Amino acid sequence: MTQPKVSQVRRYKLQSISLERLIQALVSLDQHVEIVVHPARNTHTHGITVTA
Repeated sequence: MTQPKVSQVRRYKLQSISLERLIQALVSLDQHVEIVVHPARNTHTHGITVTA
């Protein structure tokens, strides 16, 4: 990942960065990436939640 792309990630400007590239970067930094899908009707909100 180039330095400008890293800067975009740090500023939460993720429109031009693929999910695959972001996951690869996290794995390269020895991070465990887990994607969990829940039905929206079982939660109070819908959409995407990111937890670190």
